[in-house]
Amino acid sequence: MNEQRPLGRATLGALGVVYGDIGTSPLYALKGATTVAGGGAADNGTVLGVLSLIFWSMFIVITLKYIVLILRSDNAGEGGILSLLALVQQKLGTSSAWALRFGALAALGTALFYCDGMITPAISVLSAVEGLEVLNPELEGTILPVTLTIIVALFFLQRRGTARVGGLFGPIMVAWFVTLGVLGILSIVRRVEALAKFLDTDDGKNLLAGYKRAVNIIRIEEKRDDRLYSRQPNPELYRQDEERALASAIDVARAEGSAGVARGDYETAMRAIAKLRPHVDAFFDKVTVNVSEGDDKEKLRENRLNLLSEIREATRAVADFSCIEG
Repeated sequence: MNEQRPLGRATLGALGVVYGDIGTSPLYALKGATTVAGGGAADNGTVLGVLSLIFWSMFIVITLKYIVLILRSDNAGEGGILSLLALVQQKLGTSSAWALRFGALAALGTALFYCDGMITPAISVLSAVEGLEVLNPELEGTILPVTLTIIVALFFLQRRGTARVGGLFGPIMVAWFVTLGVLGILSIVRRVEALAKFLDTDDGKNLLAGYKRAVNIIRIEEKRDDRLYSRQPNPELYRQDEERALASAIDVARAEGSAGVARGDYETAMRAIAKLRPHVDAFFDKVTVNVSEGDDKEKLRENRLNLLSEIREATRAVADFSCIEG
């Protein structure tokens, strides 16, 4: 009979064996999904949507699938596909039609398990080592050799037992999760502090005033039309210079704001968005959103509302001002 390990050591081993995969795979999924959605140009809504999918996928798989279902499905304390097949055979026998069907499913499941066991380490290690190319493109040629070396070392260690693997990687995963948490909290604090200080300046008041003036119109029209205006405006439908100037200013502000956020320079990012204020004022002084004449008046109205909505999207590169404008 195996010796009962203390709860602390068992928990640390579980972190190294189980949560090593759970804790890193979402990062690869986030990178892949945002790349498909536009790479570095992906807006906040896209990133939050992907994060929501990752969170609920992990919640459903871990909480519902494993805790509610898998951990309660055992054969005298033993789990796994073949163990559960033996439990089924006790009820149905070994020669019935249903027993043969379950046997085929068990064989398929075992084959998929072995395939996953071969593919997952290679993909996980390769994805991690590819970070070297981000740091230094000249290291591209070392990615495969380093990956192979790590995988061979891991499989050599793994033959000594899961407990050894968990004992080695458990502390590493603790450090990994603590680092992610601390960096995330520090980033949030820095961003909130910078935002609070900036909104007390003249540029900050200009930023919030320009945002309010544009977004209040959008909200009124969206509520009246029972729809959202969030499409890319069509430059061919711009009829006045103020529309073109505002569109150009939004593109510049969005690029500068996103670059500032990427550097962690939130004050510069917000100052870039604040430059929109005079263009917003000029737009409302000269341009009428609700066009009353012409065969294309509905198209022009929709395009102008989509243009104003671009201000809302540009500011979200810095912060969701709908949460703080009051």
